[in-house]
Parts: sequence; structure tokens; C-alpha cells
Amino acid sequence: MRLHDWGVDFACWCTYKYLNSGPGSVGGVYIHDRHVKNKDLLRLAGWWGHNKKTRFEMRPDFDPMLSAEAWSMSNAPVFSMAVHRAALVLFAEVGMTELRTKSIKLTGYLEFILAEVEKATGTETQYHHAKRSRTTRMSIVHHRGRQ
Repeated sequence: MRLHDWGVDFACWCTYKYLNSGPGSVGGVYIHDRHVKNKDLLRLAGWWGHNKKTRFEMRPDFDPMLSAEAWSMSNAPVFSMAVHRAALVLFAEVGMTELRTKSIKLTGYLEFILAEVEKATGTETQYHHAKRSRTTRMSIVHHRGRQ
């Protein structure tokens, strides 16, 4: 992704699905340079976003770091970060091409299983059929609901 080149101001993402960390874990943030260096921009300012060189002076003003760290509210959860590290090590070892190939195969298998379930139960599976552009997400619609 080329967020900077596209002129994106801010972006955020979770890590619970693709980095195996679970809900409530650390997320990611992108903040364009034009905002990072703007010390007058309002933000949720926290201890971890304060300039490391002046943090312990305990001044009444907020002196933000000139990076996305200025938006940090707290320290990262150690156990969640350990899971991220393990996932990233495996991803680097296997390679994204192999991971994507396996993802397509697993999603294809799920698609096959759900087609069999549809035949037996009258449910409907909704997903993007183009294998190259779809994600691993699928929705199951049960028209009879609670019946």
C-alpha cells in the first residue's frame, strides 16, 4: 500500500485476524507526515506519546514525539506483541505468496463445504466469487431464521 503517495491522512487496522492476536490486541495506525509534525493538532495525548527527552520533566504541556508514536496512549500489551512477533517470523519464513496460495485453497474448501450445507439446509452463502480479489470472509444467510 502507498498510503503516503495516495495522500491518505489517517488509516488504522486491527491485528486480531491476520496476526493471530485476538480481540482487544494492539492495532496499527498510519498518520501522514503533514499531521505528524503538526504539534497544534488535537490528539488523545498520553504518556507514551510524549517526547522521550522531556517526558520525565513533568511539565504541564504536552511535547509530542514527531512520529505516529505521539498518538500512543499506553504501552503495547506484551503477550499480544509476542504473538505478533511469532506470526511475522513465520510469515517471513514461508513468504506471502505461499500464504496467499494456502488462503485461497482453504477458502475454496470452505466454499465447497458451505455449498453442501446449502443443499441440505436451505442456507445461502454470500461471498465474492472472483478468487483473485476476494478475501477469506464469507457470510451465511439463513432465510428461515429462528424457525
